This record gives sequence, C-alpha cells and structure tokens, in this order.
Amino acid sequence: MVPCSQCGAPLDADGTTPILTCAFCHQKTVIPDDVWRRIRTRQTPVPAQFPPATRIPMWIYFAVPAGIVLVVGAIVWGVRRMTSAPGPQAPHGFAVANSACDGKRAACSLDKGAMLECDGDKLVVALMCRGPAQCHTVDQGDSVSCDYTRAEENDPCNVSDSACSMDAKSELRCNGVKWVRSGACKGPDGCTTTPSDKGFTLSCDDHVADPGDPCLADDRWACTPDGTRSLRCARGSFLVATVCDGPKGCVVSKNRATDQTTVACDSKK
Repeated sequence: MVPCSQCGAPLDADGTTPILTCAFCHQKTVIPDDVWRRIRTRQTPVPAQFPPATRIPMWIYFAVPAGIVLVVGAIVWGVRRMTSAPGPQAPHGFAVANSACDGKRAACSLDKGAMLECDGDKLVVALMCRGPAQCHTVDQGDSVSCDYTRAEENDPCNVSDSACSMDAKSELRCNGVKWVRSGACKGPDGCTTTPSDKGFTLSCDDHVADPGDPCLADDRWACTPDGTRSLRCARGSFLVATVCDGPKGCVVSKNRATDQTTVACDSKK
C-alpha cells in the first residue's frame, strides 16, 4: 500500500503503473522509485524453467516405418508360400473329384470307389465303382475301367445296364442318372453277377418276394417270405395270386441239375 501525497489515504499499488490516483481527493501520487522497484519485483512472475528438449535423430522417422513394412512383407510372403505350395501329385489316371480336368477325359478317384468324367472344366463323379475290382486304370493309365456290378440305390451312374445291390437282395437298373430298384432278389440265390465275354451276366432270384416288389417279367411266380401266399408279376409288380393255406403253404424248389426253379402253392380250395 502507498499513502496519498495529499490526504494520506491508502492507495492500492498493483504493480501495473507507478502513478496512482486517490479515490477521495483525486490527487495523483507518484510511487517512489525504490518502492516501485520492490513492487515490480514481487509482481513480476519468474519464468518457468524447462529442461532442454531432446532432439530425435531424423533417421528414426524413416527407419521405424521401413522396419514395419519389412516385417509385414515377410509375414505375407510366408503365408502365400505355404498356401500356394503344391500338394502331392495324384498317380497317373487318378484325380480328385471337382478338380480341374487338365486334359483328362476320365480318371479314377483316389480311393478307387468312383469313376470321374470331365464336365466343363472339372472332373465330377459319373459312376460309382463298388464291385470287387473297383475303379482301375488300363492302357498304362491312359484309360480307366469301373466295376459297377455292385451299387447302392440312388448312386450316380451313366450306363445302360443293371447291377446288384450291396446286400444282394435287389436288382438295380441305371436310368442314365442314378441307380433305381428294378427287381427284388429275395430268393435263396439272391442277386449274383458272373463274368462273361461282354462284361458280366446278372442273375436275380426273384422266386421269393413281397407284394408290391418290382419285377421285370410278367407271369413270373414267387412265394412270400412266410410261405402263405403265391405272387405273380404283372405290370412291373408282384401281386397276390393265391392264398396258400394248405399244410405245405407256398414252396420254392430248385432243380440243381437242370437249374430250373418251380413255385408250388398248397391251397385248400
């Protein structure tokens, strides 16, 4: 505080100016130099002291991004090399289903269970090879052969031929797309195939059947499995012909010498 030079009233010296005006008598008072210096010393803030800034070498700004790029590039190259590495090559005449044809018209699957054919630009399953010989190569691998003497219903196929079911109780016929059940072979001999000059001969023992079972030849006769009825093939299905309610029921007899089979129905009527 500084007293007014005229009335002595206290004047507030805030350090902004050395000339103060009294609020009572309006007298202007000049602050003495020694007092002014002390006021300025107290009011002037001391500049904050900071440690000198550390200077980062310029090469770091280039080295760090370049290192990151090199690491990422190495990882990408390694992944591409692993994913693009060629797998083991299939033997000549064999291929994987849905793989590229690569000039092949046909090939065997690696498990030998199917024959593949080129459709467009890839090899697809054309025929299942469930017979004993499966799918195998001929002519030093330039051609393939498929043993389709055994098949499952609805297996894909592309031949005009017949096959036995895997349980040997049905005859299957290929409709050009898949195998469908065409005959019941529930007799003692079941469904069998015999090699022949033209490939194989199929035999279906259909002398035992259930009503509604498919059959290939009209007027073929059969007994039901329980021997209570005789059946007759008509329009592709076995239908009940006679009730065999006699003591012997319906009996199937085969003469091995003549290879002839007969169906006899013992009916009370």
